[in-house]
Amino acid sequence: MSGKAKRLDKHESRIGRILRAEEFGVVVAIVGVVIVAMSLTPNFAVGTNINTILQQISYVAICAAGMSLVVICGEIDLSIGSIYGLGAVMYTWLSVKMDWPILPSIVVTLLLGVFLGWLNGYVSVRLNIPSFVVTLAGLGALRGATLLISGGVPIYAKESKTFSGLVGGSFLGISAQVYWMIALCTIVGVVLAKSKFGSDLYAIGGNKVAAQNAGINVAKVKIQSFMLSSFLATWAGIMLVGWLGSSNPLTGQGQELLIVGAIAVGGASLFGGSGTILGATLGAIVGGLITNVLVLVGVNGNWTFVANGLLILAAVVINTLVAQKRKTLRT
Repeated sequence: MSGKAKRLDKHESRIGRILRAEEFGVVVAIVGVVIVAMSLTPNFAVGTNINTILQQISYVAICAAGMSLVVICGEIDLSIGSIYGLGAVMYTWLSVKMDWPILPSIVVTLLLGVFLGWLNGYVSVRLNIPSFVVTLAGLGALRGATLLISGGVPIYAKESKTFSGLVGGSFLGISAQVYWMIALCTIVGVVLAKSKFGSDLYAIGGNKVAAQNAGINVAKVKIQSFMLSSFLATWAGIMLVGWLGSSNPLTGQGQELLIVGAIAVGGASLFGGSGTILGATLGAIVGGLITNVLVLVGVNGNWTFVANGLLILAAVVINTLVAQKRKTLRT
């Protein structure tokens, strides 16, 4: 084979890898939404608006990074929105109502989040109850607990310029939440791609029996994924308080729809075995872009729920068709 032919073959294989990448579809979706948005409203491409979009989707992206671990191993956590909201309310309740210092309030709230993740995972895995059922129950119970703790009214946070600046300030014109999103999603992404824990998650999601026969402690890994997911959701709730200066008992309501949507749009299979943190983050960006465009063009805000629901359905259908096509090509 000539040198020119080798270079051409190498170039074609590189293009093939890009086209086969799980994130390729969502990147195309982002480009498409951006083109449509710029044609509809000139205010879309303004720097402050782009920062606002990233700032708002950062909470969804952080939660989606954690929940991706759960989804990849073949489970689901529908209580993640309630855990997110409970994290916000519990932190303000401890620091304001109980007059605890900020740091202990954060630590105890995070430990509560980890415990709730362990509980979801333990009940689901050890008692062999579908995680859909367990976390659906958790969604309602934790939402009720949030309302009871807060009394159904917002709780204004204890003032701390240091903490507010750390999680809700800005640096070089970019919101702190964007830096947190990049940092946390990168860490989780590296763990998923490079660690034994990450490879175990993929193995379990791909074939649980085979993973168990290979010596992987399936129950332990699944419970750990729930714990990490709840930890990140709780931290996202605490971050929200640092930005807004208060917690609302309705925080996180419907958040699970946005999180599942981000993961599905990002190319992950909701049946387990595939998915990336980059894909989930890009999926969150797609949802944020669509919401922002609808607001800028003056569409009724309720249509955002319709858009997100249709987005999830379209993503699942496309991912299923792609998976079937790949399976056919292998055989």
